Amino acid sequence: INWQDSRCETAWLQALYEQTGYRLHSGYGAATAACQAQRGQIPPQAKGLGTIGDLLVMRLTGRGRLLIDCTNAASVGFYHQRQANWDYTAWQKAGIHSSLLPEVTAMGAAAGQLTRQAAASLGLPQGIAVAAAVGDQQASLLATLTNPAEEIAVTLGTGGQVAAEQAFAH
Repeated sequence: INWQDSRCETAWLQALYEQTGYRLHSGYGAATAACQAQRGQIPPQAKGLGTIGDLLVMRLTGRGRLLIDCTNAASVGFYHQRQANWDYTAWQKAGIHSSLLPEVTAMGAAAGQLTRQAAASLGLPQGIAVAAAVGDQQASLLATLTNPAEEIAVTLGTGGQVAAEQAFAH
């Protein structure tokens, strides 16, 4: 499932908005998961909901649970940006149990260390740090900025973006 998923109909998304207070669009992970839950398409043995990057990080580190970067969590939906965590009430109203949600971490935070098995498969040293997966724009910020509180990043290509760190008052 990714941002191109289009199985959620407009009327269904409107009903989800009325239930949860979140206006999501088809392709948001939360919308797709809620749609699947309503249709009985989430297997009872499911262990978690996350991005493909979250699964890769879990496999590389041997973590027992998915870990999601806060910026990816925000793009999934049903996320409190000011509280930097899931809106568990919205997920519950959408039919998703909170035990399926990945733990949320700060952008660029370490997720763990590369396991012996993963290191051998990749030809890398065991124990190197593995960060939580981030999106492409967020990764460019981590690679570009040395002092995010005082710098901005301008990315130009087929499209263009200007990005800066924003602190939320709690």
